[in-house]
Amino acid sequence: MGELPWASNNWFALLNGREPKKPRYALSGLGCADSTVGAFPSKGLTSWAWLPHKMATSGDCRWTSISTMASVSCCQPQDLWLAYEQTNITTFPTSPLFYTDYVATFGSHNTALMPSIGWVRDGRDSLIYPTNGTYQRAFADGGLPGGTLRYYRLNYQYQRYFPLTRTTTLMLNGEIGYGDGYGNKSLPFFKNYFAGGVSSLRGYRLNTVSPRDANGDPRGGNRKLLGNVEYLFPFPGLTNDKSVRLSAFVDGGGVSDGKFEPSAWRYSTGMALAWVSPFGPMKFSVAAPLVNKVGDRRQVFQFTFGGAF
Repeated sequence: MGELPWASNNWFALLNGREPKKPRYALSGLGCADSTVGAFPSKGLTSWAWLPHKMATSGDCRWTSISTMASVSCCQPQDLWLAYEQTNITTFPTSPLFYTDYVATFGSHNTALMPSIGWVRDGRDSLIYPTNGTYQRAFADGGLPGGTLRYYRLNYQYQRYFPLTRTTTLMLNGEIGYGDGYGNKSLPFFKNYFAGGVSSLRGYRLNTVSPRDANGDPRGGNRKLLGNVEYLFPFPGLTNDKSVRLSAFVDGGGVSDGKFEPSAWRYSTGMALAWVSPFGPMKFSVAAPLVNKVGDRRQVFQFTFGGAF
């Protein structure tokens, strides 16, 4: 991808009056990535931080976006943020149609006054080797008057662990997301939902399960529904080692721009290995898609560093 030049400035207001834990950095798909760099202030009732934001480039597109939700705990279950974002979009002759259509309709320069609120309740018995309990997360964000973008997104995740025996556990995970525009504006394409990858639908390439444009490129959608069933068991010979375990799983779900049609659903099954390495949590999976549609981009082996679902 080459060197990533600076593109825009972002100003973040921390409104809950407490220092967040380490922020999460994210990558978005479709050949364009986003990564926030910088440090949050350590103290203050109302603290401000200026964080420069890198712009990703590829042969198809170039834009800036952000993903900046601070992690929370059961003792601090709410986070409220206000961000001001500037987004510049550059298209190329090879850009997907939904990029160029968006720029033609709304322009290449957008601003957003973005509030976001998150709520988490974590009742699991362990963060790295859970066997019992529930995890819930709700998150909402959007664009308010004051910027050129007008949209909202609502997300909810529910996860439950059931101990089956002393060494085996059943995990159920469900996620739902919905977004839309208002004030005669649509949901920006860089806020769309996608599925696929080791943390959603394993066996399909990252962020490739979604509606497609006329050229067959994944363009995302404003509705997402995912479900995962996972049977967790010890690695052979390492029953008492809490840093590693295996699982067998079935994933299912899809992304849509409206009513979920049968063609939107994808399913996969396989095996996974979770390992809390000296460098951080890692997860490896080998999966086989159970539904194969024309244009699907399959990927048998996948891995992630830094967390699971």
